[in-house]
Amino acid sequence: MEELYVFLFAGLAMIFLLFAFFGGPRVDLNYGTDTGDKDFTANNITWKEIYLGDVISSEKVVEETKYIEKNISVQSGFFFGSAEYAKQLGIEPYILNNLDNATLTFDISNTNNYGSLNMSIDNRTLLSENPLRGKYSVTVPKLSKNSVIYIKTTSSGWRVWAPSMYEVSNLNLNVAYNTKEVPNYDFDVPHYVYNSFYKGEIKFNSIYPADLKVSLNGQEIYHNLKTIGSTTITLKKSYLMPETNTIEFDSINDFRFENMKIYLYYRD
Repeated sequence: MEELYVFLFAGLAMIFLLFAFFGGPRVDLNYGTDTGDKDFTANNITWKEIYLGDVISSEKVVEETKYIEKNISVQSGFFFGSAEYAKQLGIEPYILNNLDNATLTFDISNTNNYGSLNMSIDNRTLLSENPLRGKYSVTVPKLSKNSVIYIKTTSSGWRVWAPSMYEVSNLNLNVAYNTKEVPNYDFDVPHYVYNSFYKGEIKFNSIYPADLKVSLNGQEIYHNLKTIGSTTITLKKSYLMPETNTIEFDSINDFRFENMKIYLYYRD
């Protein structure tokens, strides 16, 4: 009997050593991916909860540089004729509609100063002087979608042996415009929810008043000039689509909506 115990003990010791050196069987624990949506059931009611968190939007100023031309040469003289420059700027509507300010920057890389350099946009004079070599910046008071910049020099006059000449380089238009992000989110409505859907809600807390518009899949579903505090927006089935849906929040003023959740109630 003692030999049996010795044999069993030796076997257990051997198994222990194998586990210690080579490890036990591999077990992968898959906790899933947290997509922010969960299903709940309580009191015979089933719903899907989609957590969007805090939805925030504020206006900001964006600065952008529009390249116009690398090198430009203009001249004018009695025996030499004139060489001028003109180009349509092609400013995008979203910039024009929210324009805060604009400046034209450039370098004078070479000149003989025999005439004055004239720069204008849409016949509004920006510069009319005899600049020396150097870097320059001029304010642009107004722009339109068809704005054209003109650059030329006056004649060298009595200096008939040479034309007036300016070499302009690194010509850029710097614009600053106001923009506001329009937060939008994609969320999924599974077929089993859509097919048995009977009501939905969006709930959040608006920290300060907002003239809020909410669109779902391109359709405006809510507009309130003064959305403030605890807010509930009702969702109809006609607003939704099976699978991917896109919701968008827009306002003319800044907003902050905290703890936003979408509730989709369906019959199990």
